[in-house]
Amino acid sequence: MDFVKQCFEEEPTIFTERLQAVGFSFEQARQFITDASPVIIESTQKTGAFRTITFLLSGRQRQVPKIIDVEVIAKSSAINVEQVIKGLHEIALTLLQVYSKESKSFVKAASSFSVLKQAS
Repeated sequence: MDFVKQCFEEEPTIFTERLQAVGFSFEQARQFITDASPVIIESTQKTGAFRTITFLLSGRQRQVPKIIDVEVIAKSSAINVEQVIKGLHEIALTLLQVYSKESKSFVKAASSFSVLKQAS
């Protein structure tokens, strides 16, 4: 399963809380995630998760529209483009944190497996 899609499906509260922390109301955050998540997932599938997250973290209004149509998200979420850019930035930070956490868990599990295999 796609890591980004899995994050949106399994951890929706994390994204809502992050968006609220940067000024979105609860309803705005929920609507934004509903509108933006499919676009982000599609972008990661086309250009790769790393490239999408890098563009979103740039926070530069000229960079993000190269891979994500911020105007469409702004219109469907009833927020302005600047809020969309800010929201996408927060989502990218959250994805990066979840990925980092998952990677550390994977490395720890792989190390444990390696130690157990060597012991047998």
